[in-house]
Amino acid sequence: MRPNLLFDGTKENKDKKTFKETLTIVADGTSEKRIERQPKVTDNIKTNPIKKSIDWYFRPKSFERSGKFYEVLGIRLFYSFYMKTFGKLVAFLQRITKGSGKWLDNGSNESLKSQAESTSRIEALHIFGFIAFSYLIYGFIVIVPSSFWLTCMIVAQVFANIYPIMLQRYIRTRIYNILEHRELKRTSKIISQSDIPQNELTIDRGEIRSVIGEVLTSFPKTVPLAIRQSL
Repeated sequence: MRPNLLFDGTKENKDKKTFKETLTIVADGTSEKRIERQPKVTDNIKTNPIKKSIDWYFRPKSFERSGKFYEVLGIRLFYSFYMKTFGKLVAFLQRITKGSGKWLDNGSNESLKSQAESTSRIEALHIFGFIAFSYLIYGFIVIVPSSFWLTCMIVAQVFANIYPIMLQRYIRTRIYNILEHRELKRTSKIISQSDIPQNELTIDRGEIRSVIGEVLTSFPKTVPLAIRQSL
């Protein structure tokens, strides 16, 4: 048997029953295979196009992976401004509600995943804010037609909603990249400790990214410490 990945996967049989097949490679190079009956959790996603569309939207796209797209648009400058103003306010509120002003409890994978979910929730709020403010702009311009006020309100829309949306996506992409890097490192370590020939093993970065995406994707505090230090 030629093992390719150290991941859990699902397979469907002819009866459309879903099973979970786990291939584990231990340190001595031996492999163990387990098959367990699993609930078909993908049914709801397949039959619910709204949920599927939401999941697709919040998952980082390929052009966002490097971060350059948002950096060219000045997201770092906005990040600096945000941390000096609203970031302090959010930290203050966190100290009141959570007893700590830290953005991230620790650098663990679970903490990063929780942070990614938070960015999705914040982004969703700004999306609703963008829609509501757009209606407000339209109504205001109809009542008081003025290019000056129109410009002011558009600028306010950009900084109040558009840039915050981009910031949350930028942060979430960085979290995905960190988790992907850690998973690749962990997988490589397991492989190096085994006596299976290296040419018999391949690491599929795309599948690793897919697995991490399934874990992180959710319907939606800000910049976690691990990411802030890397900026």
